[in-house]
Amino acid sequence: MPPVKRILIDLEKLKNRYVGLGEVSSRFAKALQPHAKSLLEEGISIYLLVPPSYKNHFGREFHYITTNFLNKRFPALLPEFDLWHAIHQTSSYVPYYSKTKYLLTIHDLNFIHEKQGHKVDKYKNGLQRKIDRAAAITTISDFTKKEVFQYLRVNDPSITTIRNGVADPMEIQPSRPAKVSSNEPFLFHLSAISRKKNTDTLVDLMKVLPEKKLVIAGTWRSKYARQVLERIREEKITNIITLDQPNESEKAWLYAHCEAFLFPSLFEGFGLPVIEAMYCGKPVFASTHSSLPEIGSDKVAYWEHFDPLYMKEVLLTKLQDYNQQAHRAASLRSYAGSFSWEETILRYIALYKSILTAGPSSSH
Repeated sequence: MPPVKRILIDLEKLKNRYVGLGEVSSRFAKALQPHAKSLLEEGISIYLLVPPSYKNHFGREFHYITTNFLNKRFPALLPEFDLWHAIHQTSSYVPYYSKTKYLLTIHDLNFIHEKQGHKVDKYKNGLQRKIDRAAAITTISDFTKKEVFQYLRVNDPSITTIRNGVADPMEIQPSRPAKVSSNEPFLFHLSAISRKKNTDTLVDLMKVLPEKKLVIAGTWRSKYARQVLERIREEKITNIITLDQPNESEKAWLYAHCEAFLFPSLFEGFGLPVIEAMYCGKPVFASTHSSLPEIGSDKVAYWEHFDPLYMKEVLLTKLQDYNQQAHRAASLRSYAGSFSWEETILRYIALYKSILTAGPSSSH
């Protein structure tokens, strides 16, 4: 009987469970779990690299290795694997053994647009080393693939786009956040409040849209986020409600009860909340930047620029159109359903098998 092939999947980002990559890591493991037994029967054993609190979290079909300082600082302490899948490009963990084939998933190159000077070079050089080490590369959108070819050296021209799956928020029992009324209609924005999310344009919008309310939910730790918060207070903008990062139940309630979801982001490798809002049948308003037109297709209303009066006109006009189309919500739900985690995982399983049966790892 041939020896069992061992695959490690890096889920380090579970340490921030309710932020983008933490959500992706959790969903990835949950979608893979039903396939773990049949993979083992085929001679493939799955190991998950997880924070200590997630040991055994996804079922006994997996083996677990916990993240810690020693494993990060001395990767030779980890077992040798046949394949190592970094499901995002920012992990602190890398395979030590040269025989381990390395699959790298790249979500975005936001640092190119966000950082300046030597910081861009630092991030770029770090990612280039991972690309040079990789036996295969995937991206979560064609937009990200295009940027990888534009800004980095990729010797092998084949990068595979495998889009993230998106879970239906309505699978979760909803729970209303205390600060939000159940009787009053509201618009909704959810993000890690940062400059690239362009949240300040929504503050400008609400100043010319006094007849509407907006709930902004997310993480407020960045300097930019604190400036947005301060501005709302100083300018006494009373039609904006601010919430800390909601849990899954609160997020489900906000999607389900909002009038529309607003997402004027400037840089997205994918744009997960856009599809989550569609699962709830809600109209989405987004920018034309980065991957958003690719992911939103013709199902989204787009802002081509951020003049507040123009944004208001687009919002009110498209909302009226949406409310007059009886089957619009069903169409959005159907489109969202095409972003299936099951399909994503099946594509990765096929890729794992392809990499494992290929010849010795040849770094780019």
